[in-house]
Amino acid sequence: MSDAKTIAKVYSGYQAALHAANAADFDDLLLQTAAMLKQSAAVREECRARWQYLLIDEYQDVNALQVDLVRALRCAAPGLTLVGDDAQAVYAFRGASPKHLLDVDGVFPGIATVVLERNYRSTQQI
Repeated sequence: MSDAKTIAKVYSGYQAALHAANAADFDDLLLQTAAMLKQSAAVREECRARWQYLLIDEYQDVNALQVDLVRALRCAAPGLTLVGDDAQAVYAFRGASPKHLLDVDGVFPGIATVVLERNYRSTQQI
């Protein structure tokens, strides 16, 4: 059996086990939430009304689907705060890219950018 067939078989069994346990993994949570927000304007508006402020830390490690979720949930400015450091991106294997942080002005027009040039975590004494 080829590697691709083995992976497909294992994945199919994994998905069946999740379904039988009425469970979802991280990817499922993202995909199902994105689908629900895309399909239902009522759900989208209810979520936007419920969460007036969004704070996303480690934004350099988001993927395109997560950017779409933020866009779908986005409340009126100044309710959106994104924190990240493009030099600390570590989740490329998961589809994440620091370009999402670097392109934030294009995705969320009007968002203010505050660049912290000083490292407040470490000092000379450490």
